[in-house]
Amino acid sequence: MPTGAVAAGVENASNHDDTTALLGGVVAAIGAVGLGLGVARRRRAARVGG
Repeated sequence: MPTGAVAAGVENASNHDDTTALLGGVVAAIGAVGLGLGVARRRRAARVGG
């Protein structure tokens, strides 16, 4: 039976929670969309001459 930090790691692995990873993915996706919109806006403004 593991003890100390090893036991904590084993306990964490068995009680798997993906909330943080899911939230990180959502934040990254929102950032990518925002970046894409910003680039599209700049290109459109450059084409119009604005």
